[in-house]
Amino acid sequence: MKLLFDTNILVHLAKDPSLKLLQQFNPHDAKLFVSIATVAELRSLALQNSWGPRRHEIAMQEYIIYHFPT
Repeated sequence: MKLLFDTNILVHLAKDPSLKLLQQFNPHDAKLFVSIATVAELRSLALQNSWGPRRHEIAMQEYIIYHFPT
């Protein structure tokens, strides 16, 4: 099974550093995907909410690159 996570799911996951929520969304350890539109929406949220470079980097790298490998 494969899962495609939308922006709203990633925002909730970003608020849960323990990754328990990720385990609830993906109990069978399915391969996860994020669309390019979701990546763009996350970047837009970062700009609109004046995320600093550190927070923006964490959101983009940790939750997309590390949790959703290509």
